[in-house]
Amino acid sequence: MATAPITSPLPADAQETVGRVLQEAVADLTDLSLIGKQAH
Repeated sequence: MATAPITSPLPADAQETVGRVLQEAVADLTDLSLIGKQAH
């Protein structure tokens, strides 16, 4: 079963910016989760 590639309407530079911001958000949320586990 072949799947179609995922395309984005965003230009490449915007994709890189969004990717960087999302990666930072995931890191922040992971840090908060670990802090919450330590506090509990």
